[in-house]
Amino acid sequence: MVLPLLARDGSVVWYGVSRTVRGAHRLAEDLLAAVGPSYSDFTGGAHEPNPGDTCEAALTEIFARPILLLRPTSPADIRPIRSAVARYRGLVERRPAFGRTAARPFGMVRGEFWKSDCSRASACGLNWQAIRNFSDR
Repeated sequence: MVLPLLARDGSVVWYGVSRTVRGAHRLAEDLLAAVGPSYSDFTGGAHEPNPGDTCEAALTEIFARPILLLRPTSPADIRPIRSAVARYRGLVERRPAFGRTAARPFGMVRGEFWKSDCSRASACGLNWQAIRNFSDR
């Protein structure tokens, strides 16, 4: 998620935040590609929040670290950053959901292997239980 913050002095910054560390790292890569150092001082690194700043303190309580900060290099860069963030939001809305990428439990994989191995053994006329008992020794 990319959140704009309009300061009292009229300056604008954008915070990149995520619920997970993995999501924050993915967001950092995406923002570096979408905005990067062309219009901002963002180089993909994490922002160290100021504990005295109430906005940044609230972000650290709600979201996972790292927190990202996009600061325009000049007032003329605000509009291009706003456009880049809007394009990025549109891409994220159309992006397919990420599937589960975690490894499957070993027992489940071993069970599927035995099922497939045993069906092949049975088709060849072999006793799959004898094969399994032999391999468990």
